Amino acid sequence: LAFFPGLLIHGYGHFYADDYITGDVLLGGEVLSVLSVGLGALIKSDTTTFSGGLLGSPVNADNIGSNLIWGGIIAFGGLWIIDMAHAPTAAQEFNNEHGLKPVVFFENDHPILAMACKF
Repeated sequence: LAFFPGLLIHGYGHFYADDYITGDVLLGGEVLSVLSVGLGALIKSDTTTFSGGLLGSPVNADNIGSNLIWGGIIAFGGLWIIDMAHAPTAAQEFNNEHGLKPVVFFENDHPILAMACKF
């Protein structure tokens, strides 16, 4: 779940494992990274509109736009990697808290993987 749909919704694997704090942080970071890419693209689309004021010359506006785009792309990819790397740990913690254990059994000569709950 962290791989896909986690690519589109960062933290999805953590939400599934009831780790809402980490899921919220990853999803919030994804939203900020997408906004950064969008704002950078907007600034780069017409640097003369955004020149002056805080951004300075059109050259500065172009550089700031590029930095926002690349920063957003790096943050998006990095957060996705963190999500995929930590989701198995979150799932293991969830399984331990709820007494779940993976088991394999055969039904009609076909192996079946399931989660067993200890009472």
